[in-house]
Amino acid sequence: MVGLCLMTAATCLAQQSGGGEKSWPESISSGIKGGFNKLGNAGKSDNFTTPARAPKDDPVSLQSKAKVGPELHVAVGQWYIETGNFAEADQHYRQALAPLRRL
Repeated sequence: MVGLCLMTAATCLAQQSGGGEKSWPESISSGIKGGFNKLGNAGKSDNFTTPARAPKDDPVSLQSKAKVGPELHVAVGQWYIETGNFAEADQHYRQALAPLRRL
């Protein structure tokens, strides 16, 4: 076996050491088959965990209704001040203070 070897070095070494390695066409085809099997299993549900359900009041969820807070009324009031609409600004400032009046 010391003669000229036309196979890969790993196959030659395996044959010389008496190992039960596959021939090079078998090793290539088994590698390709293994790769396709991994690709085929990539979308299976056992590879992924199921995401937890978001709570109904999650502020970033598209399923929950938007809650208008005092910060929004203050910002809109400031915008009305800048545009010169003082009556609308007053209304929004009053709405921003409304939760404090309930205390």
